[in-house]
Amino acid sequence: MLAHGAGGNRDAAILRAYAEELCSRGAFVARIDLPYRQQRPKGPPSPSKAAADRDGMREACEKFRGESDGPLIVGGHSYGGRQASMLVADDPDIADGLLLSSYPLHPPGKPERMRTEHLPNIIVPTLIVHGTRDPFATSDELAEAVALFTAPVEVVEVAAPHDLKPDKTGVAALTADAADTFLLLLHDRKAPSVSPAPRPHRTADLARVVCYSPDLDGDADPGEIVWTWVPYEDDPNQGKDRPVLVVGRDRRDDDPDHVLGLMLSSKGHRRDDEHWLAIGTGEWDAEHRDSYLRLDRVLLIVDDDIRREGAVLDERRFAAVANELRAHYGWR
Repeated sequence: MLAHGAGGNRDAAILRAYAEELCSRGAFVARIDLPYRQQRPKGPPSPSKAAADRDGMREACEKFRGESDGPLIVGGHSYGGRQASMLVADDPDIADGLLLSSYPLHPPGKPERMRTEHLPNIIVPTLIVHGTRDPFATSDELAEAVALFTAPVEVVEVAAPHDLKPDKTGVAALTADAADTFLLLLHDRKAPSVSPAPRPHRTADLARVVCYSPDLDGDADPGEIVWTWVPYEDDPNQGKDRPVLVVGRDRRDDDPDHVLGLMLSSKGHRRDDEHWLAIGTGEWDAEHRDSYLRLDRVLLIVDDDIRREGAVLDERRFAAVANELRAHYGWR
């Protein structure tokens, strides 16, 4: 699913070129008009309405997710790609891959205004298509930005300005080649380490003392929110990177150290589920949406499989989690 740049629409030349090439190789491609373009045929988007554009992309992703069994790759050109990246940073479950065409790292001539704050939160494989004469990002600036991603990233560069000149550069074929060999091969997101995949256990079965002790020293400690690969319950051979709240550690002489973690979700329907606890917003969510914590399943994760530290849950909210574990799951 591809969205257009700030001054365009779904019929932009670069989107049509991508769609024609990808469709010729068997992919289904949807070119969409963002909500601001649906409301008015001309003019740039309003910064105050960017969240509405992302909401429109989210709705489209959910629609297309239900219509295909294959991987869903979301992205777009310039503004459309930027909004897609922010959406995926906020909700990594929304898509299996990201395609960023001429990502606008900063306004032309204003490199001090970098648009990179959310990039470390992107955990899906990402393909970036960049023109070497793009005033929105030099090749060196792009390389520095790529280093911020948590996800694997592939960069395709062509000698072109911001619009990528699809009729002259062959950029659509290069992008489709990269999608075939990079995004589509990575979409399964198989467990990336040789460690056994973290499996969910009934929380009561691993009951222990819970104590708030965050320490951002590189290890995952109770009270910290970290990212790790979590298998799907209906297919443990596949999964995705997700944020989890560390609630304990498991140390054994003859085994690697393990972390006990509770999975987080930003899905609003969790608020009515008795097995999920609302914990509010925090730095682990790029758009600071309300988060919910699953209480009835705990993940036992090999310490070395923690991807990165995300944030620290404050002591008051951690105490609320601990109280739930003590009251209903036998923790102490």
